[in-house]
Amino acid sequence: MAPGATAGSFATACGINALVGFICLIAFSFLRKSNFARRFYTSKRYLPETILHEERKKRPKPIGRGPFSWIGPVCTYTEEEVLQVAGWDAVVYLRILRFGMVLFTFLTFWMWVTVLPTNAAGGKYVKELTDSPPKVIPFAYWLSPPPPPLRAGQPEPPPAPEVKTPNFYDTVPPAPEGLMWWRYAPGVPPLPSVASVLGPGYGNFSWRRDPNYATESSFEFTNLDRASLSNIQPKSSLLGVHVVAAWVMTLFVLAMLWRYAKKSVALRIRYLVTLPKGADSNTVLVQDIPGVNFGTQAARAKSVAPAFVANKIEAGIQKSTNAALKAAKSGVSRVPGSEATSPLFSHDGKGSAGADTADTFNAWNKAKLKLDQGSMEALVKDEYNELFPDEVVSVQPVHDTTKLEPLDKEYDTLSQKLWDLIGDYNSKVRKGKAPEPKKRKQVRVIGATMGEWGREKYGMKPVKKDALEYWPERLERLKEEILVETAEARNKNVPCAFVTFRSRRSQVVASTTMINHDLSAWITDPAPAPATVYWGNIRWRAWERSLRSSLIWALFWVICFFYLIPIGFVQGFVNVDLLGKYPPFKQLLDIQFTNAIIVSILPGLVLKIFLALLPMLLTFMNKRAGMQSLAEIDYGVMTKYFIFQVLTVWLGTMVVGSFLSQLNQWIDDPGSAVDLLGTAVPKTASFWLTFYALSALWTVPFSGLNIIGLIIYWIKSKIAATEKARARCWQDQKVSYGANVVDVTFAIMIGLIYCIIQPVITVMVLIFFMTSFVVAKYNAIYKLRPAYESGGLIWPKIHTQIVFSLVLAQLVLVFILAIKKVIWAPIIVAITIPLSLITHFTIKKRFGPPQLILSYRGAADADNHDEMEKEMHGSRSDDAAMQRDAYLNPVFSFNDKDHQELLEAANNIDLILKKERSEEHLMPELPDEVDEDEMHPGSTAHSTHGSGNKSFLPTFGKGKKGSNAADKDVQMSTTEEGETLRETYGDNKSPYAETKPASAPVRTPYS
Repeated sequence: MAPGATAGSFATACGINALVGFICLIAFSFLRKSNFARRFYTSKRYLPETILHEERKKRPKPIGRGPFSWIGPVCTYTEEEVLQVAGWDAVVYLRILRFGMVLFTFLTFWMWVTVLPTNAAGGKYVKELTDSPPKVIPFAYWLSPPPPPLRAGQPEPPPAPEVKTPNFYDTVPPAPEGLMWWRYAPGVPPLPSVASVLGPGYGNFSWRRDPNYATESSFEFTNLDRASLSNIQPKSSLLGVHVVAAWVMTLFVLAMLWRYAKKSVALRIRYLVTLPKGADSNTVLVQDIPGVNFGTQAARAKSVAPAFVANKIEAGIQKSTNAALKAAKSGVSRVPGSEATSPLFSHDGKGSAGADTADTFNAWNKAKLKLDQGSMEALVKDEYNELFPDEVVSVQPVHDTTKLEPLDKEYDTLSQKLWDLIGDYNSKVRKGKAPEPKKRKQVRVIGATMGEWGREKYGMKPVKKDALEYWPERLERLKEEILVETAEARNKNVPCAFVTFRSRRSQVVASTTMINHDLSAWITDPAPAPATVYWGNIRWRAWERSLRSSLIWALFWVICFFYLIPIGFVQGFVNVDLLGKYPPFKQLLDIQFTNAIIVSILPGLVLKIFLALLPMLLTFMNKRAGMQSLAEIDYGVMTKYFIFQVLTVWLGTMVVGSFLSQLNQWIDDPGSAVDLLGTAVPKTASFWLTFYALSALWTVPFSGLNIIGLIIYWIKSKIAATEKARARCWQDQKVSYGANVVDVTFAIMIGLIYCIIQPVITVMVLIFFMTSFVVAKYNAIYKLRPAYESGGLIWPKIHTQIVFSLVLAQLVLVFILAIKKVIWAPIIVAITIPLSLITHFTIKKRFGPPQLILSYRGAADADNHDEMEKEMHGSRSDDAAMQRDAYLNPVFSFNDKDHQELLEAANNIDLILKKERSEEHLMPELPDEVDEDEMHPGSTAHSTHGSGNKSFLPTFGKGKKGSNAADKDVQMSTTEEGETLRETYGDNKSPYAETKPASAPVRTPYS
């Protein structure tokens, strides 16, 4: 393997990285205060009150005028304040960063006090390997003998020229039959007879040269390796220090996991009990509703089959339906000899389950009978009313909107463009710069793409039209098509619905109960938040979701395999031995500065570039896998991305790098793979050491500066025609935590694996967590809005990945200690593996279920609190009933009033531009947004507790200490959970009681 970074090159690389990070810090501090960038870097300070109220967030504190004044607020913000400004998932993400800081602060102290001195002074093993002269073999003539010792004052001789291994054998004619022979190439000295060298007893022996013989180790060590486990001699008693370190590391990590699991449960319960009544707090998602043909295997086959086959399938479905109805009416679910028993036309593709008594209550046939007599909404309502009498408030069926969605998307895009154009023309008219008729905005129209209407109106060839005339015409046509498709879509039921209950208790029971013995029907789960529903996937049945998921996983493994190709390319490119064979690179490697860049910076930088697009690819794949919410999609990215990092990035980098450096040995002696990998693990520590030096000092500060995003924002803001169009450029900065969390858990994994092997890495990982924490906290408070809110449900996956990292670190250490030929050391370390797994499963069993759904006790306390709220405010309509349309697909939210307002505004500005109407009819200017630089302490604008900024989040207890649920020793018995709920609510009413219910999105001019 190529030599890793030396101490000199590593120090130089750290200096370069630190310089870049310092430049990013200075640039950020000054750009943040510039006129064109302050809304980009502190966007949440300028958000409209409507957005803050809708997201139930507070406006963050103002930042002073100084360039570094942002540091104070970021450092002093408490977790409670972050929760009110950034949300629940942001708090959990900052907790995992704090977890890493605490963990590696401890590990840095322990490893540097105990393991690092032991490695550095233990046996001088690496020094002996690197300082020992090359082994001389009498017959390997191509090796230069070691030079004689130098006399005092004698100058060092020039380095001997590199002698390549010659080609030993020349071409020969065919040997006589039954024999084989060879001939040495010119210049190769003949070998003496075996007997002349070893004695007369070897008269019948013969030999030939081995072209694959290596006279010295292919692994070259550096002075940085003297701080690693490689410096400990085999069978050394000093390995006991590493065994103790492994146990200390294990116990500390497990203790922290237990503590943080309790904190996450407390936070999760708090989120669940403070949800507004009526939406996801009282609603379940019902899937695989029986009796609906949509999504069955037969229906899906019909949708993709040729016409003549589809007709036969449709006829079979009709026969199956008639047989099912007849069986349901007669009380018999199976009709012998009928098509209802055919696997092709059964609802689950498996045919009838048999003529036993359980089939008398077949869910499919019973539902088919009810659907024949009424609607799907009535079917679902009757089913859950039977199970939960007087508890069902509303049922919102889900419809097939495949044809409606593209129309709705086009309408939204054009309406936004038209509002921007109207605003631009209004502004220009006010400034006396109204465009001439020939200079008005023109758009290219292709009538052939708009159906019969487009072909008749605009022809088949592309033409240019005035945007102010074409867009209203197209919007009017889209309105007609949307209304037609909306009416048709409401009659296209899919086997899915949202059921809202009057109480949270019913929601908890329904979402945790087996509704029907037929597990392929009436699948009931807690509903995701309305804003996070991914409508394109919830309509599929379980069999199709399972099939899609399996196919996506298969594709994922293929991607993991093929990603080894660019990783192999990177490993080959950054292999110093390979680069040193080319004169230009050899000269660069001889210079300390360029050597540091090539060895210590280039590998990590290239790796980050290759990984940059992977999260977006995984997101695209998960959307096709049938995942039903934005949170589920992002969590799927988290799982796949972590697996990819472990298999392809960590293991792949190690295996591919070792393979490229030891290719001949892998081929000639496959059994040496274990020893090669055992040697490769300590060697890769140098790579990860430089990788996290790069990440901590360069890439994390650079991501905080986000210069690429700033350039894109600047370009968009220059192109944007109106203030509101420019506002969208900075308002839409959102964050999904899936890939970010994996970067953190992977750093924990690398740190745990190498903290004993190469203790120096703990400092770099600690600095990585510190810089990441500062950048992430600033972004969460002042810049990035969450793309979704899951209420801290992210922690269980984080916990699993940390436990996996811990077990992997233990396995690697056992593996390396075994290679060190010490029997007792790997056995003692191996005991930590079952200890870690037992603790993991104990934590999952104890704290896992409360993180998924509220307990029945907790739901009862929340319901009682809701009743008290109603009594305090007098008689009010049921909050749950007010959420009737919360789960209405947004494509059904067409607002004719807004449509007419838009067309009237377009016609008004058109008449003004044509001088047919006076400028008095211009749209009124909207007020400018508050400028942070104009705010002064004590002013109303400065206050974060003014109108629209009230705290929407109740706190635990009173006082600073009691404000954090994590400070309490939360026990998960039902009694103490009830205490947690009562402590959450206290004697005061919940602020959520006054929160207006979420309504369907409304298209407004400047939404």
